[in-house]
Amino acid sequence: MFKVLLLAKVEGMEVGLTLGLENREGSMKLSAKDCGCYVEDISIKLDGGASWLYQGVVDAFEEQIGSAVESTITKKLKEGIIKLDSFLQALPKEIPVDNIASLNVTFVNDPLLSNSSIGFDINGLFTRANATTLPKYYQIQDIQFLAQTHLKCLEFHWTRLFLTLHLPYISM
Repeated sequence: MFKVLLLAKVEGMEVGLTLGLENREGSMKLSAKDCGCYVEDISIKLDGGASWLYQGVVDAFEEQIGSAVESTITKKLKEGIIKLDSFLQALPKEIPVDNIASLNVTFVNDPLLSNSSIGFDINGLFTRANATTLPKYYQIQDIQFLAQTHLKCLEFHWTRLFLTLHLPYISM
């Protein structure tokens, strides 16, 4: 049995990612506007065993291996964006407070972005839990009267909801 040690070194790798984040019907939609990876140089050395036999093959395919690294990193970034978007789409639009009221947490504007935070405007309206829909024959005045007397909704305005992102520094 041969034991071969693989030594790989990547130099000059650049990863670019441009994201879009927008409000779509009360949910946040995340999309990749541009995504890519560039590897300036990849060096692969084999040591031990029959490495002398395989090193020529590795050297011949170094450029293709570099391209495979670039495309794999790009693919993984896009997959991660899709997973994060699915998470954002699955966020609840309403949070029950108790068996009487719920808090509407749908987003009402596009997010406010800065270097270290993302700000969201949410609806913030307390509504009756398990509200029944009104029949179509109600007049506008009837609906307003019902809203004033029966629903007893409280309107609660949030100024901003800020999330501060602390991203770890990754050295390559």
